[in-house]
Amino acid sequence: MLPRFEYYAPADILEACRLKAAGAKPVAGGTDVYVNMHGGKEKAAEVLDLKGLKELQGQRLTPEGLDLGALTTHRHIEEWEAVRGRYYALYQGCSQVGSVQIRYRGTLGGNIMNGAPSADSVGPLLVHGAEAVVLGPAGERRIPLEKFYVGFKKFDLLPEELLARIFVSYDTALMELTRHGFAVYSIAFMFMGINVLASAFFTALGNGLISALISFLRTLLFQVAAVLLLPQWLGIDGIWLAITAALGRIALCHDMVSQFNLFHDAFFMS
Repeated sequence: MLPRFEYYAPADILEACRLKAAGAKPVAGGTDVYVNMHGGKEKAAEVLDLKGLKELQGQRLTPEGLDLGALTTHRHIEEWEAVRGRYYALYQGCSQVGSVQIRYRGTLGGNIMNGAPSADSVGPLLVHGAEAVVLGPAGERRIPLEKFYVGFKKFDLLPEELLARIFVSYDTALMELTRHGFAVYSIAFMFMGINVLASAFFTALGNGLISALISFLRTLLFQVAAVLLLPQWLGIDGIWLAITAALGRIALCHDMVSQFNLFHDAFFMS
């Protein structure tokens, strides 16, 4: 059973800020606060219901980015196809929060303000460079999410301020750079299997020295050399192609060593 508490449903953001400054506990979906109150971990004598505040509601996708009210639920993000396409990490994080029932109630703002390092949506929001938009009597402040956290369950938030919105920017140029980089890098997958097979091949033959040499050349010598040299000729594509060049060189070395072993066996063992 929940302990007795005073319930407040403020009519506007200024009243909500005043009640919070006076000690009331803000509640959005209630999936954390009410559970903790029931278990005795939270001793809130006054509860501040934020669901009626229009400043915390709504979502929109613009060319500049994603503007999310703090009351946006995880389920809403999970079912929003545009978010899945542009902000896949956020979609993935929100879709893994608890059960479907919890995702229908739990909010992004609540997940952020819970302050737990394990919060499913916070990691993706940090990856996407999100900003926390806070409101108070003095107006609005925009804070990079990584700076919004100042410690365990501690925030850059005044007693009279509330987290109102979360803004996630969308950098078209960065997205195109990432898409192109992954496309170029994916060429390396054709050579990865050859290198794994080559190392296992020589290990199976009892030639651990050659196997270790292949691993050393791949991860240190050839890859470092490719990262340093290729960008001078190919620009940024040289970075993406560095691993491909290193793996290709190893595959060539493996072929040369195999041919040498065959020649050695045929000439000296006959």
